[in-house]
Amino acid sequence: MSITNAVKLVGTVGRDAEIVNRSGTDFANFSVACKGGHKDKSGGWVDTVEWVNCVAIGKTAVTIGKLFKKGSAVIIAGALRTTSWDDKNGGSKRYKTEVVVEQWTFQQGRPQASQGGSSNPNGAGPASNFNDEIRF
Repeated sequence: MSITNAVKLVGTVGRDAEIVNRSGTDFANFSVACKGGHKDKSGGWVDTVEWVNCVAIGKTAVTIGKLFKKGSAVIIAGALRTTSWDDKNGGSKRYKTEVVVEQWTFQQGRPQASQGGSSNPNGAGPASNFNDEIRF
């Protein structure tokens, strides 16, 4: 089986999820900080943080908007989406890449709101066996 355009993030919510409604559809926008690192020229380890923009759509957006707060430790699975537009000031092309959330859960060991025990039928939402459901 070939998996294309699949992303799994493990990190910390960087800002409270912001809900917007466009044309009758709810969207939740938030960012996730994912730790990483690399070795420098001398062989020492350098910690890095990658900030990833995320968006949830529909019922998932409403739920995430209520539960995702700055500092929440989360695991996100989804797909990459890149949008483009022309800059108003210079007409140059601008791009934004974000993860469209398909499934999510809180990392264990962190305080969290009640989230139930299983994923909902459309596959989005908290999943008790998240790591078994998403395989990369």
